[in-house]
Amino acid sequence: MEDIGLLKSFKFFRGLKTLELAEINKLTERVVYRKGEIVVREGESTESIYIVKEGTVRVEKTGRLLTTLESGSPIGEIAFVDKMPRSATVTADADSVLIRLPVSALERLLERNTQLGAKVYKAVAVTLCERLRDATDTLLLLSEREGGI
Repeated sequence: MEDIGLLKSFKFFRGLKTLELAEINKLTERVVYRKGEIVVREGESTESIYIVKEGTVRVEKTGRLLTTLESGSPIGEIAFVDKMPRSATVTADADSVLIRLPVSALERLLERNTQLGAKVYKAVAVTLCERLRDATDTLLLLSEREGGI
């Protein structure tokens, strides 16, 4: 179990009250990955969501670097929402500590506590929107470099 104060700092749990965080906290565990270790592999089923606590991880799709994630960043929220296989491989870019949250346990909690569920899904949606905006900006820059738009 992680410290509730630490969980509060993660944007993935923005808007949650201390008691709500305590419920999620009961489900978490700290996992250490050494540099080069794979956290999740593209195409695998989703069994856990992770949050980077310390260190950095690389997100790659078909061997190409998409981004690097740092402390506070969630991993696996897309597959959590759409139940599809992992869309990318995530590898520890440095020795890293992640918080693991089993999807099945989280889903049971969110079904029992629908208000908490609404808040968590909203936080996931906001995170996905932020990533979509970043991807759109990147595509625009690439297009401008190639003489488009």
